[in-house]
Formats: sequence, C-alpha cells, structure tokens
Amino acid sequence: LGNGESCRVTCAPGTVVNGAANVTTHPIVCAAGVVSSPHFACGPLSCAAPAVPNASNVSCREGPEVRHGGRCTPACLLGFSPRFTDGSASCLNGTWRGAFECKESHCVVPQGPVRNGGDTLCLSGSTAILHGGVCVVSCKPGYMSTANLTCQDGGFLPESFACVPVPVVADVLRDITTTTQMPPHPSAVWTYRNHIVVLLAVGVLAACAVSWCKPCTTRKSASYSAFSDSDESSHLMDEEGYDVHPAFRDGRPSSPFAAPAAAPAEA
Repeated sequence: LGNGESCRVTCAPGTVVNGAANVTTHPIVCAAGVVSSPHFACGPLSCAAPAVPNASNVSCREGPEVRHGGRCTPACLLGFSPRFTDGSASCLNGTWRGAFECKESHCVVPQGPVRNGGDTLCLSGSTAILHGGVCVVSCKPGYMSTANLTCQDGGFLPESFACVPVPVVADVLRDITTTTQMPPHPSAVWTYRNHIVVLLAVGVLAACAVSWCKPCTTRKSASYSAFSDSDESSHLMDEEGYDVHPAFRDGRPSSPFAAPAAAPAEA
C-alpha cells in the first residue's frame, strides 16, 4: 500500500477478526509507512458469557466474552456456589464445552470427634447447613461451646471453637472481682453479662425464699406492774406507761393493742 491508501483484510474461511462473530474483514490504512490498525488477528470465534440464573449480569469473571481456548470462571451471587456439569466450561471456536449452575451454598458439617463435644457437632444432628444458617454446637453435659458456627459461602465462621467447662458461681464471682474492664470480644461481653444476670436472679430467689419462710412473730409480752389509784381499784400498767386493757390481764391477749391509761378520778 502507498501512503494514504487503504484496504480491507479478509480472514480465511472458518476464522473471524479478533474472535468476533460474523466479522471476517477488517480495514487497514497505510500512513507514512505504518498500518493504522495493527492490532487485529484472524482466528477462531470467541464465546459470549452464558446467561446463568443466580449469577452476576456477566457470568464469567473474564468479561462478556471468553476467547477461543479460554475457560469461564463463574461469578455467582452471594450465597450461591458454582456446580459444573463437566468439570469446567471451556470455549472452543464459539461453542461452550461444559456448563455450570449457581446453586445455593451450603456447608458440610465435619464428622470428626471434638474434645468434650457431643455425639454430633451440631445440636440438630444436621450433616449440612445452608448459607447463612447456624450450627449450634453440641457439647457434653457440664460443657459449653465458645461459639456457634455460621455458614458463609461454603465455609463455617468462626474457624475455631472449643467445648469448655460451664463456669460455676464461685468462678463468676472471682472473674467479676478480678476483672477491671469488660473483655473486648463481643462474645465474651455477652458471657459476662449473662453471668451477672444469673447472679442477680439467684439473689432475688433467695430473698423471696427467706421472705416466704419467715415464721410469724408474736407480740412481745409486756411486763406488768400493779398500782392503786385513789378509789383503791386495781389496775395493771405495762412497761411503756399504758394501762392494760382487761382483755390482756389474764395473760392471753385477745387484741394487739393496749388501752390508753384512764383519766385520773376527780377528787
């Protein structure tokens, strides 16, 4: 080509320009001895990213197109995981070999023994937990788990836990008196708050038990002294200076109140 001249390059049968479907020619221009469109090639067809339910709008991480010979890396939505039908999805001259689906993620519950753990890892006995589900850890009697396990995209979080002895009241009191600040971890704060609630509940129950079982008290018997007034009639007076009502004089009070002292007789 001379300077300023142009032409269209035609790809061989069975090939296309840069893998684009139905594009078999490409224009080029000669400018000062340099071709204006040097970056093109004739080759096999590329594959458009397949439409897959529960996947992103562009289902392949490589982009909207995957070149001949390339593989599609699935881009499933959060909570879903890819399941291949033939182990992979590969592009061969515009055609996909193999496919995949985006299935709801789940976590397989490990079956190995846990120190001081129960018969099954999860209290429910489940062998698989769906994405977002929680496995309540089962421990032997007298033990409690440091954390429950949440399924996130096929894996459990947190990654570690342990079955530890259930704290007794003495241990809780020691921890409260020796700890100057609350532990920073949210699960530890939750545990300490529950310890305090348990202690308060025990104290309330103990106070109620004492109140219900307290025996009825009787009125303190008064000391009586006899004296004579001006008309020489006999009276009884208690130690607080009140006349004793006749109902009290036989030693078996029939009323809890003493009658006030009688007014002195007129001369």
